[in-house]
Amino acid sequence: MNRRKFLSYVGCRCGGFILNSCATAPITERKQLSIIPEAKLNAQAAKIYEKVKKKEKLSKDTKTLNLIKNIGQKMEDSISEYFYQSKLDDPTKYFDWEYILIENKKIRNAWCMPGGKVAFYTGILPVCQGEQGIAVVMGHEIAHAIANHGRERMSQGMITNGLLASLSLVTQNRSALTREILLQSVGVGTQMGILKFSRKHESEADRMGLVFMAIAGYDPEAGRMTYSEIRDAAKKITKNGNGQYYGWIIGGNQVNRWEDVVHTFGQVAGAHSGRGGYTNRHISFKTGKFQIASDQYMEAVELLLQLKSDGSAFPGVMSMNAPQARALMPQGAAGMIFQGPWCIGVWAKDAPNWEYGIASEPVPDGKEAQPLYIAEGGSNTFWLSKDSKMGPFAGDLMHFMGTEQGQIYWAQTVGAADPAVNPTAVAKAGLTGQSAKALSMFNENLLVGPNPIVRNKDVGLVAAKTRIPDPSLALVIQGLYTGQIKDVEKALKDCNQRYEDELDRAVEEARADGANVTRDDWVFPNWDVYSNYGAEKYQEL
Repeated sequence: MNRRKFLSYVGCRCGGFILNSCATAPITERKQLSIIPEAKLNAQAAKIYEKVKKKEKLSKDTKTLNLIKNIGQKMEDSISEYFYQSKLDDPTKYFDWEYILIENKKIRNAWCMPGGKVAFYTGILPVCQGEQGIAVVMGHEIAHAIANHGRERMSQGMITNGLLASLSLVTQNRSALTREILLQSVGVGTQMGILKFSRKHESEADRMGLVFMAIAGYDPEAGRMTYSEIRDAAKKITKNGNGQYYGWIIGGNQVNRWEDVVHTFGQVAGAHSGRGGYTNRHISFKTGKFQIASDQYMEAVELLLQLKSDGSAFPGVMSMNAPQARALMPQGAAGMIFQGPWCIGVWAKDAPNWEYGIASEPVPDGKEAQPLYIAEGGSNTFWLSKDSKMGPFAGDLMHFMGTEQGQIYWAQTVGAADPAVNPTAVAKAGLTGQSAKALSMFNENLLVGPNPIVRNKDVGLVAAKTRIPDPSLALVIQGLYTGQIKDVEKALKDCNQRYEDELDRAVEEARADGANVTRDDWVFPNWDVYSNYGAEKYQEL
């Protein structure tokens, strides 16, 4: 690690007063407003933390709480190690670390008060999906405290509210206003609502958190990058490439790639849509409506356009398909590609000595990643034509693929591109390297979502009658990227309406042919987006 100057006070003019009021954030070296004594702020935070413990319902899940505490201890040690190795004064040496788990499934968040007072809500645990995810969240929230974002935010709040001349309010006057400012300083309102840090604070915490969790022994690659981090990385790669290589590449003339990227990124960002065919894809199973015009989809499209406008895209992406773009990666043409796990097997064969990393889909800045969904009964399936002359052979083959031996063979042949369904076989397949990592990421990020066809077989008759609207979402995104279409919001709203109209038409045509189906078959009111949707859930409808 590079040595960083952690704390440096200089004179700074603020609101007509000359104050010793500027500090420097660790690692990033960003100058901060800081008019609150740290020790006094920590003491006040500890008192409010005690009130939170009395007010909120604390979880009785001791196993999870102990896991959080163990991760916290690792983080504490990693932070001290970082500042020791950097020969810097440890800002946490006066922290009185404490961890609580609040029973509230509706709040998907965590926070760390000045002085090391940490709280996790049970609602964020399904998002974390295990120790690695908790470590990512822990590192980020603790980084807020180490970077003194709370003190900086409270200093700004005191100035805004005219409290600068009475700094004694911090320690002596526990007025509602003072408590409100302190709670807001860590992103928590008086009613325990979750507020947002600024974008600069979030980016700073992301960077610092990854450093600390890496020292603690966790894999930073497992944490998701934000859109701004993707964009910044692509720009840096392109700049360093000086025309020899670029930040990002895509098979642009293969239109489905545009739709796949936006759909997947949108889903991870919170557009809880289905996957699979037309009757599932892009539809929210909460409302039964298409998500194409959602903020999540728009943000994903904007990211693609920003990569282009930044000059980060490999030249000529519109003239190549996905396999061609994939083949250019080992040649050093680009730093990133948005594709799937099938690339791993191809690169293992064509470029066995090439070293690379894989990562989960990025998320918009300040948002938590949501799960991806596969539909029950919607995975790749073997089919046999009724007119086949190879029925007995095909039957034997399908039977073999259902055995443990067949599943082992499948896992070794296909790898992470289409994982075997038998977990014992997967374990015995001996997958290593990026294939093993991809499978681990699948287990962490994928859940089984609802499937309208499983619920009502007549939905399949609707699927048979649907025609992909023209222009399709894939063509719209491609058109936006090439500049043939200018207005993102209008284009996606118009596209969304075409998809709605087409599904309505197909439903009516299927009903005219005797199908017992309505748009309500796409609404699953009992769907918990953080849990698998199994047979018992269909029975509840």
